[in-house]
Amino acid sequence: MKRILTVIAASATLAGATAPAAMAQDAEVTMLTGKVFRALRDCDIDGNMVDSLTMAQVAGITIASDADDESEKCQRIRAIAMDE
Repeated sequence: MKRILTVIAASATLAGATAPAAMAQDAEVTMLTGKVFRALRDCDIDGNMVDSLTMAQVAGITIASDADDESEKCQRIRAIAMDE
């Protein structure tokens, strides 16, 4: 199911990105990438794996990174990142 949602989201994103300017990385993408990288690093997960995450994993990690309980937060982020 996660893969289907990822394909749908990627298709919708690429459908609107026909002009070269639309494919340029904007500030929001850079900010989101940084947030995911920091969340991974804070939970002792290799931050370099951010490039291999699916859109669904990025969304899940972003949501989980806002949790109040630090131990539960890292458990959730680890499970999402490792696709468990």
